[in-house]
Amino acid sequence: MPDQAISTSGQVVYTPASTMATTKIRLYVKNGNAGGIAAAQEFTVTGKFKP
Repeated sequence: MPDQAISTSGQVVYTPASTMATTKIRLYVKNGNAGGIAAAQEFTVTGKFKP
């Protein structure tokens, strides 16, 4: 997956840490063929939620 560009021209808004959450998602994939290779990819996701 190519890197995604981040636009920094938008307005910067302060977000209190109490409304932010970070979690890790681990994705496991295995080829269905006999002797298939298993792979794992871990993502860190940060988002805002309503208190």
